[in-house]
Amino acid sequence: MSLIPPLKIRSLREENMNFMQNSIASTRQPFMKEIEQWNRTKEEMKNLLRPSLGHPDNWHTLDQLCKEEERRQREEREGIDHNAQCLKECVSQSMQYFVTCLASLTEHMLLELDEALTVDDVLPAKKEVPKEKLSTLIRRKQAGRPLENTEYQPLIERGCRVWPGISLSSVLTEIRDATATASVTTAKTTLIHVSTVEARDAANMKFVQDVELALTTIEEERTQQHLAAQRWEEWWSQSVLKIKELYSAN
Repeated sequence: MSLIPPLKIRSLREENMNFMQNSIASTRQPFMKEIEQWNRTKEEMKNLLRPSLGHPDNWHTLDQLCKEEERRQREEREGIDHNAQCLKECVSQSMQYFVTCLASLTEHMLLELDEALTVDDVLPAKKEVPKEKLSTLIRRKQAGRPLENTEYQPLIERGCRVWPGISLSSVLTEIRDATATASVTTAKTTLIHVSTVEARDAANMKFVQDVELALTTIEEERTQQHLAAQRWEEWWSQSVLKIKELYSAN
């Protein structure tokens, strides 16, 4: 029975991880099509940027071409930032949804465990401390050892217990209206209760790590895309300048 809660929690984490990855892929797909369109437009603009446009009679055509390219560059920069923001929101929403599902599942299992029959329900636990001989107590006192016999200490404290909710991670604090999950009160405290909460916290920590990795990847992609766009802009500016200089030199 103690194996069931951790397995269900692990299954939930894997299911939500797959959901997040699929959501990221779906969100990224339209942007990839935009990149393909921008690249095709770049090739067209490159072919249109002919040396003859540097002639004074063609300056108006060159000016219109440059304005069109500036509009496309601005659209690409804004598109890169917008895509990164959409991906981050997708990841954050996936994290919030996972935490909500995890809290709900854990609460359901903890309350179900309250209904499970334990030895305490059949035979209430008794902590019987055997009486020690006076000579034994004297030797313990002389040795500086505690007089109480600690051999019979239980592994956990029995009875009612309040289990803390899932605290907000650094990822969730960036989400508007995000709050920590509520605590759960159980009528019993067993080792299975403890292992269930430990499995919950471990799953939450692992998912947070996966989310942070996803956010780092998104930001790295954004940086690389901006660098690629900047290299093209620099090439375009230098090419236009060289074309203008062809006729101004004469």
